[in-house]
Amino acid sequence: MNYIDLIKRSVRKYEGQKYFNMDIPGISRLFPIVNVGKNIWIASNAEVVLGDIEFADKVSDLLARKIKENNGIDNILTAEAKAIGLSYFLAYKLGLDKIIIARKSVKSYMVNPIIVKTRSITTSHEQILVLNSIDANRIKDKKTIVFDDVISTGNTIKSLINLAEKAGAKIVGIVTVWLEGPWPWEIFEDYIKNRKLIFISYLPIFAFGEEYFSLRQKINSLLGRYHD
Repeated sequence: MNYIDLIKRSVRKYEGQKYFNMDIPGISRLFPIVNVGKNIWIASNAEVVLGDIEFADKVSDLLARKIKENNGIDNILTAEAKAIGLSYFLAYKLGLDKIIIARKSVKSYMVNPIIVKTRSITTSHEQILVLNSIDANRIKDKKTIVFDDVISTGNTIKSLINLAEKAGAKIVGIVTVWLEGPWPWEIFEDYIKNRKLIFISYLPIFAFGEEYFSLRQKINSLLGRYHD
């Protein structure tokens, strides 16, 4: 996989585009481009991730093959709620009988839950991720991957890693469908270079004005780090 090419394509100038053609092996979809902040737009994957059975089946198959090429795993840890459906498909392809879900609120039935704070690019406020003690015991000392449908600013994945570490899990990798924008290439550089971050493709960030030029500068700084 050509990392340099993917990094170069991770930021595009917003010029009124309405859709992004998402194309991965065996499947193609049009993602609407939506505004998520000042002069920042993303290609929204929500409708596909939350209801497209063909997509979930084919993508989970691709990811499962990549995971099997590396080490075996005991558990998948994901966050409520968008990635849950894909996690079930992925667990089935890997022969697992359960997934572990970090909730976004403390439930009355939870005993001694582990709590961490997080914020994603699509939310305007800080959230929490919660792991019940029963699930924490399930992943203790077990080979665990953290999974999300897309990695952008990296906050959700970092929070999942934090939860897994507090529970005593053996984190063997990060798995996602897409890397979005330039941030994952910076934040998870070691994971990517050591082949411990498994992904299929990328989604670009669309930006305008100062935000665009700032992101392009970040890309230029990353290119030297991935050139060998």
